[in-house]
Amino acid sequence: MTVSTFSQYEDFSDLLGGNMWFARLEYIYTDSFFLAQDLDPNLENDATNMFNLRLGLRDNDGAWEATLWARNLTDEESYVAGLDVPVHSGYAVFNAPPRTYGLSLRYNF
Repeated sequence: MTVSTFSQYEDFSDLLGGNMWFARLEYIYTDSFFLAQDLDPNLENDATNMFNLRLGLRDNDGAWEATLWARNLTDEESYVAGLDVPVHSGYAVFNAPPRTYGLSLRYNF
């Protein structure tokens, strides 16, 4: 089971030249699940709680936007895929991305 929701606030500010600023907090819950069909307990992904955040500024006409963002704010560890490696009597997993930050700039011509 996966549940996701978000809360977003937007406001026009005279302090910012009449441009709009916004903040968005996202929450994603994913229940535990097996990464392989054989239900190997070594390949079970625990339930995860992930938070993402976006803070930005855009002009009134939507011509440009600048956004600071962060994904996986709590640095939750989880896997995106896994498989058995019978030759080595083991398994392999691929980690989901750790906490990530960035800046996005957009301009419409």
